[in-house]
Amino acid sequence: FIWENKEIFERGNIHIKLNDLIAEIWIEGIKMLAEEIQSEIWVDIIWMIDGKWNDIPNTVANYVKRLKGLNVAYYTVHASWGPNMIQAAKMVAPDIKLLAITVLTSLEENEVVQIFDAHRNEAVLRLAKVALDAWANGLVCSPADAPMLRQVYGNDFLLVTPNIQREWIERKDDQNTALTNTPRCAIENGASDIVVGRPIL
Repeated sequence: FIWENKEIFERGNIHIKLNDLIAEIWIEGIKMLAEEIQSEIWVDIIWMIDGKWNDIPNTVANYVKRLKGLNVAYYTVHASWGPNMIQAAKMVAPDIKLLAITVLTSLEENEVVQIFDAHRNEAVLRLAKVALDAWANGLVCSPADAPMLRQVYGNDFLLVTPNIQREWIERKDDQNTALTNTPRCAIENGASDIVVGRPIL
């Protein structure tokens, strides 16, 4: 089609939209990476797909469908996109745990108010309720938010906390340092799992 209509595209006023169909490419990339790791060190990697998806229910469901056949334990969506999206994702892959992101750990308080028209605690609690009522298996939140979520909503869900650092490392990145915590403190505050990335790198 593009070749037969080359002159139209050369004018520069037509664009091709790529949505969930592009997932086929990165899913194949994950499969190749898993095979390479297994061939080198004989370890069957369990994946957390941190897609942070936020789109219409059908599109997100199509992303999640493509996870089947991979050794995926968790994937992430934004709770702010609502219960219909969360339920659509859960229905196509009920055996994979859905983690709903509440408020990103990079946001400062003024940004949270600007985006959610609420202070951080209120926004986190509101999004957590939306996600848990819509069958999410767990939440992603900052270590600082974990005690509040456990106190309000209990222990019957996963609570995954990024923004983990060893306390003696000086931070120079885009994360909100007020929301940082050590692995021990995050777990003591109620995290069931922690995400450690930049300290390792």
